[in-house]
Amino acid sequence: MEESVNQMQPLNEKQIANSQDGHVWQVTDMNRLHRFLCFGSEGGTYYIKEQKLGLENAEALIRLIEDGRGCEVIQEIKSFSQEGRTTKQEPMLFALAICSQCSDISTKQAAFKAVSEVCRIPTHLFTFIQFKKDLKESMKCGMWGRALRKAIADWYNEKGGMALALAVTKYKQRNGWSHKDLLRLSHLKPSSEGLAIVTKYITKGWKEVHELYKEKALSVETEKLLKYLEAVEKVKRTRDELEVIHLIEEHRLVREHLLTNHLKSKEVWKALLQEMPLTALLRNLGKMTANSVLEPGNSEVSLVCENLCNEKLLKKARIHPFHILIALETYKTGHGLRGKLKWRPDEEILKALDAAFYKTFKIPAGGTDCSLPMIWAQKTNTPADVFIVFTDNETFAGSVHPAIALRDYRKKMDIPAKLIVCGMTSNGFTIADPDDRGMLDMCGFDTGALDSCKIPY
Repeated sequence: MEESVNQMQPLNEKQIANSQDGHVWQVTDMNRLHRFLCFGSEGGTYYIKEQKLGLENAEALIRLIEDGRGCEVIQEIKSFSQEGRTTKQEPMLFALAICSQCSDISTKQAAFKAVSEVCRIPTHLFTFIQFKKDLKESMKCGMWGRALRKAIADWYNEKGGMALALAVTKYKQRNGWSHKDLLRLSHLKPSSEGLAIVTKYITKGWKEVHELYKEKALSVETEKLLKYLEAVEKVKRTRDELEVIHLIEEHRLVREHLLTNHLKSKEVWKALLQEMPLTALLRNLGKMTANSVLEPGNSEVSLVCENLCNEKLLKKARIHPFHILIALETYKTGHGLRGKLKWRPDEEILKALDAAFYKTFKIPAGGTDCSLPMIWAQKTNTPADVFIVFTDNETFAGSVHPAIALRDYRKKMDIPAKLIVCGMTSNGFTIADPDDRGMLDMCGFDTGALDSCKIPY
């Protein structure tokens, strides 16, 4: 057995003290970037103030850019975004904003080119712009240059007329920015008639668009677009339930297009449910159960369960497992976190939500000692080919380093066991020995995590 070293003492010169003075290995700047993209600085860690944590990760990102790895950073941001690895978009948008504000030309160019891929909906675009504004002073750089104007113009021009019409009517403004602001600042020149109609609708309103096109010969696509915009305007003025339902069904209007009074109708919710996006579905399960849209055994419950279990829909919507977990736990309680809304959870819906999870477990409270799995397995002679530790890496309890505990286990059991460390906060440390090929660092439990955990026999 290797000589026992208390976790408060370093194993070698490569280890550093963490926030509780326990000694761990420090992760690379690229690993720090991965953790930042997954977790941002919102949750912080139990021992460090959130603000400090965010600044540390921004510094790691800047070091990567200074080391000539800016384009590599952009590729990671795009990968995390496209594969839906994160629960929140803000960390990726913040990182993209930093890259677009830096002094490295190739990184800036790659960042602006990635805007359309990472900012999939207007909310993302508005948030990205606000981050750039926030960084303007601290990074001592301009903002509304030619590159940003082109990136915004491309974001609008790359969308078809109908897709853009849905986007701008569903997400009108966020974070102090509106489409009208961005069109004015970007000097957009529409690349098609459909885009010209939508941009005029944004800047001048429906009345002027209607007057301009009412006497013109129209293509099928243009006519469809104009009818859609007309429906968006019409639904705001009507109080007739049947007309609202007709407009929803004919033009696939969404909840954001409707008035608050419309949402008091059970039949209106039933119409919305038919084409409701999965993210909105997860958010409104309680509401639709409370207002009896979802009742045991009815067709609406069957539709909800079918959609929740549809892997293609889940992948297309980039639904993160954590989103489903939150929806499941919220729905299970029978009431919202705020307000007076209450409902009786439907068993079939609970089963559908639970289908995404194969196993649940409880984590006992106590000191953070990540060596315990290996120590327990050694004491009980339990054979294992891999240990997986979900941790914030702030290990300080116990008398044996996790890395030594693993080596002791290997020696006693004569098994080349491996250790996977799944970092659940963004603090820059790891308990996995980077010099041991049988130890692996993972940044959260993302969509590719299960494949990475598979150990060949």
